[in-house]
Amino acid sequence: MSKGLLTLLLVLIIAYSLSFIPLNSNLINFDFIEEIFTRENVPAETVEPHTFDFYEGPSESKNIINLYMTTDNLDYTMNTELIVDVYKEDVPVKEYVSNELITAISENNDAENITTIFTLDLNLIESDITSGTYAIKIHSKDENYSAFILENTISFYEEFYYVGSSDTVAVGNEYIKLYFADESFNYLIPVSRLVPETEKDIRTLINNLYEGAKTNSGLYNGSIVPWSSRATLHDATLDMYFNSVDVKPFGAGSASAYFATNAILKTMTSLSYIKDIQFYIDNRIPPADADYFHGMVLNEPLTPIVSPKIYLGLLTSVEKVYLNEIELGDLKYEDVFDALKGYNELLSYVYEDSHTLLPIPESVSLMAINLDNGILTVNLSKEASTAYGNMSANYQMMVDAILYSYTSFNNIDQVQILIEGEKINDFYGYNFSNPLKANDYINIEH
Repeated sequence: MSKGLLTLLLVLIIAYSLSFIPLNSNLINFDFIEEIFTRENVPAETVEPHTFDFYEGPSESKNIINLYMTTDNLDYTMNTELIVDVYKEDVPVKEYVSNELITAISENNDAENITTIFTLDLNLIESDITSGTYAIKIHSKDENYSAFILENTISFYEEFYYVGSSDTVAVGNEYIKLYFADESFNYLIPVSRLVPETEKDIRTLINNLYEGAKTNSGLYNGSIVPWSSRATLHDATLDMYFNSVDVKPFGAGSASAYFATNAILKTMTSLSYIKDIQFYIDNRIPPADADYFHGMVLNEPLTPIVSPKIYLGLLTSVEKVYLNEIELGDLKYEDVFDALKGYNELLSYVYEDSHTLLPIPESVSLMAINLDNGILTVNLSKEASTAYGNMSANYQMMVDAILYSYTSFNNIDQVQILIEGEKINDFYGYNFSNPLKANDYINIEH
């Protein structure tokens, strides 16, 4: 028998013998098969996205700002070009690329982040725009920072012609106080007009009020009141007589009625011996339901509202600046400083007016305020002496606005102004050595 046949026979014998041996399943592990079919796909290792941030950091002044661009991508190369958009009442005024305003670029890197710091001098904008308050929006041209828009506000000042105030008058003359409308019929502006001393009487006020503001004043050019043919004084009540024909145009709208009656009331009661005004139409007191001044009730004397006031700058079309007198009944003296800087919600409609000038620059801070026995002490930061550069008229408006506003409170007679706690004896024509009163004559007519 050949060797090959013997080998085959031996294999068959062994296979036949094994078929009689019981199989123990515990000795054979089939789990690897199940694992093959049930094993989930293991994801590849995830990579966290890099972070990017753009924000305004601490700055030494309002108009010189530091902007920070950061990322944790240590290999990232930033596009450092910034765009600065300037808006006035939501209307675009001008666009700047950053190299026109950037005065310095530096880096502050560590093991986890790289940070680029931009210093922008917003004062460089000033030469291109007029005085006023503007909105600033800054964004980066780098696509990873494009979602960030930094917003700010900034005020710029030119040296303007402030009409000023006075506490003295030339011999033989006297000032009378008249109220005229601004060119847009938004406000009543107090004006001091020089007249011969012998003519400071009721008829002189009536005639001058009816005459209206001077043509070069920048205020409304024309009369805002009807002619009064006669006026008589009884105790402290002034009876003023009007013709219904002359009054009729002032019944057409609420604005003309308001300006006419309030200009008369404010002007005539500026004489200390007049407390209220009784209107007569066609020689009789109008009944309560009369419609002479757009429905205003005139059957009883009108008394002026006595309340605290805020005085803000008003820039006219002829570049003259007046103090705009605005009454705020609920105002507290502690809130006056912020109101003069543009922070009072009740005055938002005035702040948004492009003709409004804020008397106190943003950079000036109120360090302390104290009221003692009718004397209010306000301690201003050193910027009060430098914020307007050498623009003396601007400083004069700031001081007048402070004095008129604070002394409009019944419990404040004088204001002691300090600069960093010091009394300054020569501050652009003012002497802060002692407490000051507001000048008697506001907005001198020239």
